[in-house]
Amino acid sequence: MLKLSKLQRTTSGLASIGNRRYDYRFPHIRYQSHSSKTRTDQAAVVPLRFFDNTPLTRSIIVRIMFVFDDVLDPGKLHDSLRAVVERDGWRRLGARLSRDESGELEERIPFRFDAHRPAIKFSHIDHRTIRVKDHPLGKKLPKPSSRVAVVGKQDEFVTLAYSTDSPRSLQGYIDSQEAQLGLRVVSFSDTTLVSVQWPHALMDGMGGAALLRAWTLALQGRHDEIPNPVSDDPLAELGKHPTEEHKLSKQHMSSFDLLCYGLRNLRQIVFPNSERRIICVPASFIASLRHDSLLKLKADHPAGKKEDLFISEGDILCAWWTRLYTTVVTQAAVGKSSRTIAFRNIIALQKVLSTTTSLGSGRPYLGNAWQPIDVLFKAADLSKQPLHSIAYQIRQSIKELSSRGQVEAFTKLWRVSPFKLIPSFGDSGILTIPCSNWTKLGFFDADFSAAIPDRTTSSTAVRHRPDPPHSSRRGKPSFVDFGLTGLEKSMGAEALILPNAVCIMGKDADGNYWLDIGAGRNEWGKIEEMLANATIRPRPTCFSLFH
Repeated sequence: MLKLSKLQRTTSGLASIGNRRYDYRFPHIRYQSHSSKTRTDQAAVVPLRFFDNTPLTRSIIVRIMFVFDDVLDPGKLHDSLRAVVERDGWRRLGARLSRDESGELEERIPFRFDAHRPAIKFSHIDHRTIRVKDHPLGKKLPKPSSRVAVVGKQDEFVTLAYSTDSPRSLQGYIDSQEAQLGLRVVSFSDTTLVSVQWPHALMDGMGGAALLRAWTLALQGRHDEIPNPVSDDPLAELGKHPTEEHKLSKQHMSSFDLLCYGLRNLRQIVFPNSERRIICVPASFIASLRHDSLLKLKADHPAGKKEDLFISEGDILCAWWTRLYTTVVTQAAVGKSSRTIAFRNIIALQKVLSTTTSLGSGRPYLGNAWQPIDVLFKAADLSKQPLHSIAYQIRQSIKELSSRGQVEAFTKLWRVSPFKLIPSFGDSGILTIPCSNWTKLGFFDADFSAAIPDRTTSSTAVRHRPDPPHSSRRGKPSFVDFGLTGLEKSMGAEALILPNAVCIMGKDADGNYWLDIGAGRNEWGKIEEMLANATIRPRPTCFSLFH
């Protein structure tokens, strides 16, 4: 046992033991310090929290690419983002990943960043002598469509978002000792591509949105308005004291069910064939679908209250895609109409936990604070139900399963799940369609106009172009792309679920929705055929698939 005389507390709240220092206010943090090292070699060592250290978060590297129809100053972009990461409370974004003596993941947060250990990994590619449409990859960037259509394949332009030496897996970050947050800027004479990437173990989409807001504030010189992130672990006790059972607990898949599920889909695990494509859903199409759906929902529930008969555009999109994709899958295989379909909605926990944890402080949380909500269907039922009914079931599942009691109950299942696998509901033949809706994160509303060079400057390092056709959108992205890498390293259940994942990236200034969707290579032909039929304005005479 360590004697008290060997432990010395300092006025800063730190205690030293040998060559390690501990913060007795936050016992999960230790400080690596060696007398032979300079201050820049020292780091706070923090173990990963439970929800940051799951098979899913360890498997994925998140990448978001913003396309601006403006020329932005790469130096301003880099300097402002670096300024955010170097602030107190934000420094974790510049941490290096490593493993402790027992093999557990931990983050080493430098006390000081320098040229040898920069706060972010930055790269800039200068193509400002050509227009984006004249570049072999740039010309393949998706453009809006007046019809519901596939407008791009992610693998055709994704290399624009990555440096050749960017880590593509968690092990890559450990081996390279690169900063977890990466920034890449590609400049054309009329367009700028701005890409950020990080391991999912670092933070989720809400954390990314908080970083984006802080970044734009720094760009505008409003540093005093940047909030300090939450410093504690608001999820530390979540799920440890549930007061009720999960409403889907009777359909909770056991370890044996998961094993059978894996064996039934072994080929897909060993030989994945998923391909991600971008779908543009025009504003007029989704508005018409929602209008018709609300009318039908009210007709089905004439005595219902208006607030109870609500379905969002997101609910409509999710219902529309779930039925379309299920139709493709079941038509391709005989006897699949009885298959269980799980639509998995990903929700943020900030609102649910706002009254009892620091998540309600209004300060950003840099970590993973999300939970899936499943609604189960039978494939045959999906093909028969009208769109508004499916959307309403999705909305009701969000209401019922996002209560504090249900969140606690689900988290309890997650905490005791083998290998920290996300709990699944249904049976071993299930098809899961996960969906993450980023519309409310506001990525399309990000204002980077402060990075547009001043026309009065004489610098030739940054060339200018006339205002884009819609000058009110100066500095705002015309397209946002979401991508995942590293999943191929995973051999777990997530390797089966995520290839079907849908990301609703958001709504652009014209009201068009952009979807990043995964499906089998052999399924896309049928999908595009069905999308062609969906371009007709919905009317009572063509409800066979969409109504």
